[in-house]
Amino acid sequence: SNLPAEAAFQDDRDSESDSSSPTSGQLIESQPTTQPRHEGTYHCKFCPYCSRNLYQVTRHERTHTGEKPFHCSVCKRAFTQISNLQMHIRTHTGEKPFSCKVCQKAFPTSCSLAIHKRLHTGERPYQCGTCEGDFSQRCHLLRHERTHRGEQP
Repeated sequence: SNLPAEAAFQDDRDSESDSSSPTSGQLIESQPTTQPRHEGTYHCKFCPYCSRNLYQVTRHERTHTGEKPFHCSVCKRAFTQISNLQMHIRTHTGEKPFSCKVCQKAFPTSCSLAIHKRLHTGERPYQCGTCEGDFSQRCHLLRHERTHRGEQP
């Protein structure tokens, strides 16, 4: 379906938490509030990670808590970052804002365009450590490496 991108956003940080993801209380019983330990520096409640940007620390802490506050209103899939939700929305809208200058093929993300460009440049940045094989995509290298371990690709 072709929905306006804004219609699919849902930020439920103020609503009840999703019971399928662990809350921070389930992971660690006693947690201090995220506060700067040194002026202008914020520290993760769970590990040594720190940043001068409070949002970056809050986003990082979600790797510990499992919190995914951004939900797609179309399929209910949840995300830790709004930018990931925005990219996901394109699967519903069909939007492909990134175009190849060589062949005009369009892509939903800049990353998928960058991978596509390797077809034109011949760039193969992923090398097998066992043989001379090189690959344009990491997933192709990982599939290839399974053959060296005797696993099915």
